[in-house]
Amino acid sequence: DPSSCLTGNLNCNSTTTPTPTTTTTTTPTPNPTTTTTSTPTTTTPSPTTTPTTTITPTPTTTLKLTPTLATTTTITPTPTSTSTPIFRSAYLNVLYSK
Repeated sequence: DPSSCLTGNLNCNSTTTPTPTTTTTTTPTPNPTTTTTSTPTTTTPSPTTTPTTTITPTPTTTLKLTPTLATTTTITPTPTSTSTPIFRSAYLNVLYSK
């Protein structure tokens, strides 16, 4: 184009060699297959402790009651004296002297 030489185009007198077209074929890289192996976690349960309650027996106290002996008091009646007054006074003297 001669008008392009007036506008300052540097390539107006040169012959342009066409650039060869390069076709790049990209082969897609297959995605790597990721295999995840999970190891199961085994949790050992802690043993449950059952509290043991020990009951101590309370000793039983047995009270043995000793029976009280019944005392029988025999009252001997005082003889009524029909004797002479001398005997009576002698009997009273013996009682009062104790």
